[in-house]
Amino acid sequence: MDIKDLARIDLNMLVALEVLLEERNVSRAAERLFITQSAMSKTLGRLRNLFDDPLFTRTYAGMQPTPRAEEIAERLPSLLQGLKCLVQPPRFDPLKYQGEFALATPDYIAGWLLPPLFVKFSEQAPGIRLNFARQSDNPLESLANGKLDFLIQPALKDYPPDFDVMTVGFAAPRLFVRKGHPLEGTEPDWEEIEKYPQIELHMPEKEASEAAVSLQNSALARHLHEKPPQIILENLFIAVRLAQKSNGIFLGPPLFAELADLGSGLTTLPFPEKEDITLKFVIVRHQRVSLSSPHQYIYQQIIDCVEHHRQKIGLPCFAEMRKLHQLDY
Repeated sequence: MDIKDLARIDLNMLVALEVLLEERNVSRAAERLFITQSAMSKTLGRLRNLFDDPLFTRTYAGMQPTPRAEEIAERLPSLLQGLKCLVQPPRFDPLKYQGEFALATPDYIAGWLLPPLFVKFSEQAPGIRLNFARQSDNPLESLANGKLDFLIQPALKDYPPDFDVMTVGFAAPRLFVRKGHPLEGTEPDWEEIEKYPQIELHMPEKEASEAAVSLQNSALARHLHEKPPQIILENLFIAVRLAQKSNGIFLGPPLFAELADLGSGLTTLPFPEKEDITLKFVIVRHQRVSLSSPHQYIYQQIIDCVEHHRQKIGLPCFAEMRKLHQLDY
């Protein structure tokens, strides 16, 4: 059948046909559909034209379906049920749902976010597969085209209007050194810091963040310009290990430091000149998924994990949260 022919099919006619097949009586079928007997008779006439078949014949026992009608009766209920599910999806059940979702977030956030999230899904939604990815070159484009479902990152200076953005916390970069470092317990100036090799974690998302504007004129930016890091790494674990095993000073994010198995053996130095640099972290999703029940479920689980860390574990770097259950940007 040509697509143009499908356009002339009235869904109400198919519903009426199903009732007629069940009742095999025009009057009773009309009552069930709350229409007049005359209207139902006209609908039956249209159905006969549509299928090019009488569909029913009158006998002493009442209306009897033709072979064509019996064939339709076998397929019509499942067809209408499929249309119903298409218009009104079935209730979302995490225990039964099967699906894969992609989340992008820096390693220093994933280290404490993913373990409790994994436990939640293992217990509550075993059919959900979470594909974790590091930041991509164009994460917003990936959100828009469906390659990515959720993004956690330092807030950009602005976002297009078709993205939902919510603040999940605030954190500042820190200067990490090993315990026992010559500068431990002091308040060094930049000249003293520059005596030691510098280690930096590459965070490309930081360059486009709203904090980048203030960083450009900061003492930290001037220091990095005058003495570039001796080594720049993308791997958080290796950067931490270098700081633990040397006198290097690691400029890195604070969000891993509360993990005893990763941040142990490190302490922090205050920024010279009491400089205060803070990054706002946000969770981002495209509006195309905002009404999807599975996406809403996963989104809430992520928010709950962040809130759990803030309240129960006490992440000092996320000590300030804002309006967790509504969009806030």
